[in-house]
Amino acid sequence: MASHENTEPMERRIWIYGNPDKSKDGFQSPGELTDYISRGIFDDEECRYRYTQSKDADIIVLSRDGKAFGHFDIDHKEKPNKSDRELYPRVRFVYLVRKSTLYTTPVPLSNLSIKKIQWGKKMTEAEFAELQKLAGGALDVYGPKALPQSTVELEKTLQEVRRRLGQSDFRRGLMEAYNSRCAITGCDAMEALEAAHIEPYSGAASNHASNGLLLRADIHTLFDLDLIGIDPTTLTVALSPVLKRSCYGDLQGKPMVFPAAFAARPNAMALAERWKRFSKK
Repeated sequence: MASHENTEPMERRIWIYGNPDKSKDGFQSPGELTDYISRGIFDDEECRYRYTQSKDADIIVLSRDGKAFGHFDIDHKEKPNKSDRELYPRVRFVYLVRKSTLYTTPVPLSNLSIKKIQWGKKMTEAEFAELQKLAGGALDVYGPKALPQSTVELEKTLQEVRRRLGQSDFRRGLMEAYNSRCAITGCDAMEALEAAHIEPYSGAASNHASNGLLLRADIHTLFDLDLIGIDPTTLTVALSPVLKRSCYGDLQGKPMVFPAAFAARPNAMALAERWKRFSKK
């Protein structure tokens, strides 16, 4: 007599964690959280997501201020080591992150009839599927960086290190040029402002004010993804169709704010080249 095995997939253990933090005060801005999801968890934390919860999890959705910003796929959970406790004294367990997904547009949890949460809430597969749908399907997936396997890959890694080393001076110059205000939104919260390159980083020479824009962290992310562009003719903001009906819709056609100093204003050729990339996408 043939056996009948249950072939239905097991429902994953999916949790939303509210205001995930590694410090007493948590992430100071949404930009810090998006950086943590896209880079920090691998570059700075070695895939180790330290938390006060001890729940078994396959997926952890990270939220802040009632919005889901992305999620981690968890490989396994383990007890913290000495280094974990030194970095985050409140840690109870460490989740090892296999890959991370950053949502292009943060999703208000109220759209899923979920109130703002503090510690954690379990999600069903149906709720998680709806969350992915509300995120627009435009997701960026990240994973641990492998060791360079060639001189070409090694040079790319070294370029990234050099770029980061020069970022603080680059940002400082843009903060002065733009009077510590976002060139698109006018936001003056210094902790939320980042230095964005118009043309991709190609060495120290590219860290020049004329190749930069001071942008709020979320705007910086969307600009890097070519979901926000700058029309070099009208010097106004243009949005990708996926953003026009979102909370960013009011930015369409908005005039840019540029530095008073001519030398710090964006290079016209750099803006034109960036516009070509935005238009193609």
